[in-house]
Amino acid sequence: MLENLAEMLMTHHVGGSWRAPLSQRMRDVRGPDGRPLGRMVEGGAADVARAIAMAAACGLEGMDPAQRADLAARVLEEWHARRAALEAALRHGGGSDATDLPPLAPLAVSGPVAMLGTVAAAPGLMAAAVAGALRAGQPVVLKPAPRGPFTALALAEAVAAAGAPPGAFALLQGGGAHTGRALVSHPGLGAAVVLGKAPRAGLFGVRRLG
Repeated sequence: MLENLAEMLMTHHVGGSWRAPLSQRMRDVRGPDGRPLGRMVEGGAADVARAIAMAAACGLEGMDPAQRADLAARVLEEWHARRAALEAALRHGGGSDATDLPPLAPLAVSGPVAMLGTVAAAPGLMAAAVAGALRAGQPVVLKPAPRGPFTALALAEAVAAAGAPPGAFALLQGGGAHTGRALVSHPGLGAAVVLGKAPRAGLFGVRRLG
């Protein structure tokens, strides 16, 4: 996976595959320590609308609860199987260690859930939050921190390998002011949460997990 990092940061994971962006807005990628790590394409309003439309049509909520539980378990299995790639991504881009956490309690909402990662969010928290939402029948649109985008690439591949319905999970790269704001303001969103410590979470008025 890691040999394709530069290419993957120029796409979004939507509808079960890596897709060309609808927005051409670019930004520099820097590690938590400020060192330059390349460039990424930022998701815009059209990318957000595409991801949420696919999430709404994915049929996850209609799956049998036992099937969703199996899916969530497979996501975590695939995540752990990518441990080496995850650790290499952390070395490349910085970030928290691969803390293992149990799936989080689902949110009592209807509609896709936006998850906004922070640099401080442990990779295990991201994986647990996504698995918990899928188990509850809630599609996820994940936007990792622009200073910690690499571990989310491994998570996207884990969700796809687990056999999630196309659209049940989307990964949009970008910053909070552009991609994050477009995501949390979309009317088709059921809820939005911030993963990890986020001093500016109040900017969007969203709940914090972790």
